[in-house]
Amino acid sequence: MAFDSLLTQIMATLQSALEVEGLRSVTLHAFKCFIESLKFNEIGPFIGTTSASFIRLWSEFTAVEKAIATKTLEYIIVDNADGLSNFVQDVADLSGIPELARANKRLQDIRHSWSFSQRSDFLLVRIGSENDVVALQALKELKVLMAGKAPQLQAYAAGDSFDRSIGHLVKVLFGASLKDGPENEQIRNTAFACIGILGALDPDRFEIPPGEPPAVVLENYENHEESITFALHLIQHLLIGAYRTTNDTKHQEFLAFAIQELLSFCGFTVDLVLPSSSTANLVDSATRQRWNQLPKSVLETCGPLLGGSFSFRERTSPHKAVYPIYTSTNSYRDWIRIWANDLISKLKGAAVKRIFGAFPPVLHLEDIAVAQHLLPHLVLNALISGGDADQLKVRMEMQTVLQDQVSPTHQLSDNSRLLSAQVV
Repeated sequence: MAFDSLLTQIMATLQSALEVEGLRSVTLHAFKCFIESLKFNEIGPFIGTTSASFIRLWSEFTAVEKAIATKTLEYIIVDNADGLSNFVQDVADLSGIPELARANKRLQDIRHSWSFSQRSDFLLVRIGSENDVVALQALKELKVLMAGKAPQLQAYAAGDSFDRSIGHLVKVLFGASLKDGPENEQIRNTAFACIGILGALDPDRFEIPPGEPPAVVLENYENHEESITFALHLIQHLLIGAYRTTNDTKHQEFLAFAIQELLSFCGFTVDLVLPSSSTANLVDSATRQRWNQLPKSVLETCGPLLGGSFSFRERTSPHKAVYPIYTSTNSYRDWIRIWANDLISKLKGAAVKRIFGAFPPVLHLEDIAVAQHLLPHLVLNALISGGDADQLKVRMEMQTVLQDQVSPTHQLSDNSRLLSAQVV
């Protein structure tokens, strides 16, 4: 396995171990040794998650653990700030922690020239992170920034037409406020607090920036080029971010498996990253061109996964879903996962089976972001390619969810009921 892939897995393992109180001291020692052994370009992508994790757990650290964490952050921020200048915006706020006064001073010296707009833009990027620890820390920092910069906010939201940054701010905050699950309650509440500081805005005076255009499959996965384009969309816009930011090693393995399988479907092999002289005749020009057109960040993540050996095997036979699924589940999360998995099990066609067959392991880990992204495509395929029975089940499921909005009979939380209706 390539070192870049191992690096991501090692960092995820350390992040996960940091949550275990009895392992913190040795984990922090491992963090320090590992980071000091890396090159700047290898450390950079991880300093955001590392600093956010340290700050979140700081009050729980012992004096010895704080000393180790302090040395690690000083190595990154004080000793090597110049070499890591492209990643300084990712470092969590260190103010208010006496032990980190030296690192914080260096950080503030760097950030002193940043305008309010620059600070907020950097924070909004972090709030959009797939890593909940990073997102929460950034939201807390944004809340403090917004509360202390009321005049600037008022200036941005004044006149007949608001500053363009207002639309971006509203979009990110509302996105954070929609995160489901009890583990994300603090994220939602902090996002709501930021929205409260922003106040009630006239929606006619600002525009919400458009998101990534939805992937459209016109020929129901019967056109190979179109299917490859869709698979690349899933890699770039669904899987890569989650893979690079998750702290759960098992989740990371399953994401790696999904990326690996989709890369294989696209015809990408390890020959693409070997010396061209030895592989010139092993990869056709169209495939090589398609690979070279991918963004650098995608290539850096996918390259080590080419020809990977990640695998997944069901330990037990998949449970047969009973329709309507909605009435037999206790949460929105369970409902959307089970429905997506059931639709995947009934797919017809070689290409569509290979594409969506990469995702059951991820769905097993209750990753609702993936399920939400896949479900519309799965439902459409069932309606087009499925038999009468499959179409009837889809119609029954949708009608059950909508009917429960009119005359609630299922014992779900109001939030789960609303989210289910929004999906339908």
